[in-house]
Amino acid sequence: MWSVYAASLDANSRPSDWKRLDLHLGNEFNPGPKWSGDGSQIVYVAASGDIGQMGRVVHLRNLKTGEDREVDHSSGIVTCVWAVQQPKLFCVSSAKETEIISIAVESGEITHHYTFPKPRHVIVEQPSLDGRALYLSEFPVGDQPGGRLLRWEIAAGRETTLEQLVPEAWLRMSADERWIIRAAKENFAIRPASGGNWKSFVVLKNRGQFGNRNCGGHAGAFGGFSDAHGAGDHGDQPRRAQDHDLGW
Repeated sequence: MWSVYAASLDANSRPSDWKRLDLHLGNEFNPGPKWSGDGSQIVYVAASGDIGQMGRVVHLRNLKTGEDREVDHSSGIVTCVWAVQQPKLFCVSSAKETEIISIAVESGEITHHYTFPKPRHVIVEQPSLDGRALYLSEFPVGDQPGGRLLRWEIAAGRETTLEQLVPEAWLRMSADERWIIRAAKENFAIRPASGGNWKSFVVLKNRGQFGNRNCGGHAGAFGGFSDAHGAGDHGDQPRRAQDHDLGW
């Protein structure tokens, strides 16, 4: 069962009481909520009874007014993130084809940016800080080899592999683009995005989805690492993973 919660942050970026948001989830799929840059809206994805069991609907929820509107329908898997500067969304839709589109928030106009040569299981994680690229996760389809964390250049339509995915793991770029984060089962690890060795951490409680970056004095999550400790590669003293600067 999926739930989405929001909390305000204090002066030390610590969240206050978490409040559950009443969203049209359907509870069949990961809603993948993402904050807008000013923290006033979230985009999330819900199941669509109109299209069928595998249908998805992209929703925008205004947290100030409570307005919730549909901006796109898909017959396949779809994930979205906010553009860095312009009021629009970048989405990866995987129906008959896997394509990258953008949706203008105000008008709902859809622009097609790229169609992958063959169907792929790709989701969009976040935009780069300069707004020129998208970070994507690709997962194996059928007998294809393991997945990857990718950087896709918007203007050039060019992808670069940043890290290969290991079985039962998830890769993510940190919000400040300094670290690559790898979560697998009940532990996760980080390494510098520029290269280098992995530093492993151990999650002592339930492992959930990676958290979203903080925007507009708010924090959002629908799971998350509840209490993580770790040790360095060379016998360092255990410490909370939250104490390691990951740019979250």
